[in-house]
Amino acid sequence: MHRINGFTVAALAAAVSLALASSPARANVSQGQMPGQGTIVSGHVSAGTAGVGTQTIVIGNASDTSGANAVINWGSGGPINPTSPAGFNLGPGSQLTFNDGTGGHGAAVLNIDSSGNPSQIYGQLVGNGTSIFVANANGIIVGAGAKISSTASVGLIGNTTLSGTGSDFGGTAGSIAYTGTGGDVTVLKGASISGTSVLIAGGGNVNVDLSAFTGTSGGTSLSAGLASSNAGAAGVNNANASLTTSGAMPSGRTLGGFGSGGSALNTGTLVLGNYSVAGLFTNQGKLTIPTTNGAMWNQGTLTSTVSTTFTSLTNDGTFNTLHGITVQGGGNLVNNGTITGAQLINVIDGSINNTGNIRGVVGLSTSSDKNWQPGAYYSITNSGTLTSYGQMTIDANRASHYGGGTNTSTGSMINTGTLQLAQGSKLQVKGWQDVYLGGQVQTGYGSNAADLSATNTIGQLVSSSGGYNATDPTPTFRTDGVLTLATPLYVTGAIVHGRQVKILSNLMSVASTGAQSGNITIVGGSEMANDYAVTVGSGATVSAHLVSIKGPTYTVLPTDGRVVNPNVLLNGTLSAGWIYLGDSGQPLSSVYSGAGGNLNFTGTDPRLTVAFTGTVGALPSAGTDFRYAYLSARSVRAPLQLSLKPVTYNKAAGSVNLLVNGSVLLVPPGYTRSPAIYGNGSAAVSSGLPNTHLVLQASGNIATGTNNFYWPGYVYLGTVGKNADGTAAPATLGNGTITLGGNFSNVLPGSTASDGGIEFITANALNLGGHTVTTNANSPISFGSGALSQQYTSGALGAGSFYGGQQNGSKVVYAALDPSMYQTDTPPAAN
Repeated sequence: MHRINGFTVAALAAAVSLALASSPARANVSQGQMPGQGTIVSGHVSAGTAGVGTQTIVIGNASDTSGANAVINWGSGGPINPTSPAGFNLGPGSQLTFNDGTGGHGAAVLNIDSSGNPSQIYGQLVGNGTSIFVANANGIIVGAGAKISSTASVGLIGNTTLSGTGSDFGGTAGSIAYTGTGGDVTVLKGASISGTSVLIAGGGNVNVDLSAFTGTSGGTSLSAGLASSNAGAAGVNNANASLTTSGAMPSGRTLGGFGSGGSALNTGTLVLGNYSVAGLFTNQGKLTIPTTNGAMWNQGTLTSTVSTTFTSLTNDGTFNTLHGITVQGGGNLVNNGTITGAQLINVIDGSINNTGNIRGVVGLSTSSDKNWQPGAYYSITNSGTLTSYGQMTIDANRASHYGGGTNTSTGSMINTGTLQLAQGSKLQVKGWQDVYLGGQVQTGYGSNAADLSATNTIGQLVSSSGGYNATDPTPTFRTDGVLTLATPLYVTGAIVHGRQVKILSNLMSVASTGAQSGNITIVGGSEMANDYAVTVGSGATVSAHLVSIKGPTYTVLPTDGRVVNPNVLLNGTLSAGWIYLGDSGQPLSSVYSGAGGNLNFTGTDPRLTVAFTGTVGALPSAGTDFRYAYLSARSVRAPLQLSLKPVTYNKAAGSVNLLVNGSVLLVPPGYTRSPAIYGNGSAAVSSGLPNTHLVLQASGNIATGTNNFYWPGYVYLGTVGKNADGTAAPATLGNGTITLGGNFSNVLPGSTASDGGIEFITANALNLGGHTVTTNANSPISFGSGALSQQYTSGALGAGSFYGGQQNGSKVVYAALDPSMYQTDTPPAAN
């Protein structure tokens, strides 16, 4: 027994060659038509005279003890059935039988149709111990009602056949050789083909109804546009070929081979082992696939019981799997239908676009390997529904960014659809470029799906854009990625990073009881020229036990200019017990309050820490009274512990301007340099420190901590009244008290400018506690009413407590404040 292109037949010899013309339109065959004008090319052939629609041909004789092979050329004007129409055709009422004449040693016959027309088989073709092959480069049609059966093998070959080297098909060691081109092969529904092995091969379009393959056992191989393995230099496949299957394989038959040099289409029920489709494989029926696949377009039902790999995958139908899906080779995954059971989905050097449903997914990612393309956009876009029964991780080309800094591929994650995960489960959304988390996030699935709320939360949110990875040796933002949170999120905690961070909807860390708990950390990149590194949008609230906004951590400082601190715009609300706006190692540049921006403090231990290098207050507006250029804060349950940390003094116009609804405890800050002068002292005229302003208004009381308090530059402390709705009313004269817990100084050592004074604007006298107040040379200390100013000037209040500077040669000497430097600054609204 020998193998012909993957199936076993009786001993066959070398290949034959036929140069066949292209196919004209086929003619109809008569009821009893038999193959006609046959010539014996090789082998022992005994052809009886055809009767009325019947004929028996014997292949081989008793001397062929090793088996017999024969070639008959139909259509060459030969002596077998000379009056029948040329070619290998069988009418619906015809039966052609090939018998084995070797006495059971095995026989095979290759029937070559050289008529120039497709072979049409509508009758019965039988092989008794003989393998039957029909070859026609102009195509083969097996009609409904046709029956082809053999106790050996059957082959229908529509490809162009090739000759062997120095031998013919009648030898004992050859096989049929053919190119990837040729004609079409069609097996219609209602036909019947059986054999120990069956080959259906064509050089063009191969259309097969699988129900035609009958018999209790046997393997079937289907191919379109594929050259045989022994085609030599002519073994080029046809990329324009297509293989189409319909129907279903009967029980007992197996599919031993499935391949196309071009595309494939299944409209029936098909179970595949290993297969090869060079182009697009489209499924419109029911298809079960193996581990490795090519480009797949599923429009029906696709099933896999193993982890599957594709070169590309488009699913417009249903894909059921219990394992992972990998797409590699530069293709994309597009899902407009339903994918169920794929826990991990990874596309390498490609993108993911979901408009349908992906159920049971835990991880969804794109990544880049050594085959990444320059500037390629390996994105993840979801406008459908992604459902996880536990946690969910979405990563657009961030975790596996092959090649480090040389890799210019990018990738963004954009969600405008629905993400569903288990209640309390972690959600990670990351991208090398942008992350847009819009749409909606829910817990549960199906009829149990529910929007997030204060009583229905997910677990921790971790989201990162701009290629940021906090575990890098030098964590930084690799790209100008924007992280946008545009859907309400109720979480147990959150860590978000972005070159830009835009929070456009509520981000709330809550416990199952609805009480605030957990922390929210926001890390932004460097200050933006025409935008802000961190924006909290109008109407949005960021709420937690602790809210922290800061810059990135640099374990090793970069050398490419990235070490610039982020700026923040608050058009919405930060609500927490503790709010950290920067810290000493990760300061902010400026914190601006836009329309509606405010800080809301909860709990009985409210704290605000601001580590900055620029300005804290309202967006600049020409002509605005400084008392209205504030960032508002609310702390009505307990005094707000306010810790201000000007990390560097690099902006002469830098300032802090806060309006607090409640009381404030000013925590003495630590500075990078604090050359404070309290009471008597002297300093050189020029120190180089800019005059940074501190303006603090509070509807309650203002107090400093138990240590000395120093601020470099102009200071305005004012207690204010309240509006009718209970909010703090700026630029009014309040009845709160200002209490010093230590010496107070705003001296810029050596400064002789006249704009570095201190203002204590309240209706009540200061509670000095025996401490001193020292201000700059030529600068006043002001009070909220003329009566208070007069009492301090006369020494009736605060005698020996106030100090100012006067120039003395190259030094400024600080001593008792000159009486002319006591002034009054009653707020305009109080006049």
